[in-house]
Amino acid sequence: ARNAMLPTISAKDWVDIDFAIENDADLIAVSFVKTADTIRQLKSYLQSKCIPLGSDIVVPTELGTKGSGGSDADTSEYMPHVTPGVISKIESFDSIRNLNDIVAVSDGVMVARGDLGAQVPFEEVPVIQQEITRACRQFNKPCIVASHLLRSMLQHPTPTRAEVADIADVVRQRADALMLSGESAAGLFPSRA
Repeated sequence: ARNAMLPTISAKDWVDIDFAIENDADLIAVSFVKTADTIRQLKSYLQSKCIPLGSDIVVPTELGTKGSGGSDADTSEYMPHVTPGVISKIESFDSIRNLNDIVAVSDGVMVARGDLGAQVPFEEVPVIQQEITRACRQFNKPCIVASHLLRSMLQHPTPTRAEVADIADVVRQRADALMLSGESAAGLFPSRA
């Protein structure tokens, strides 16, 4: 695999994860997940920094004092951050080999077809997508299908028939969401996409 030696969560990612926590992100997506252990490690970290959704935790209204002399008491209310969910992006041979384990520990899964197509032969992507959506249904986890769904709409106001058929197939597979990126971020017709 082309990414076998790269860490799944880099040092910069940990900084970004802390930023996400501080800004109350609902979800954190992890790219190139190779094993379920990566997700377990991230969830352990999140649990150490956050509270579970729906927890009844007494929050202190005074955090103590600021400065060296203790003269400036901080009486602002401290609100702990709720643990964000973790979305595993499936986009490599390693993640496919460990698919069921990864899906089982994730809060949701994204089929990242663009990167997946760079890792596996193109003709295998639709079959792998179906395997991933099936695994998500089996474990009752949300499944997001992303990349190149309405690619022609970067330049044109209507999708191609092939794109419509592709989206219909994703819906038949019971994916929970379709994610547009370039179509709505850089396309000429973002609201129509």
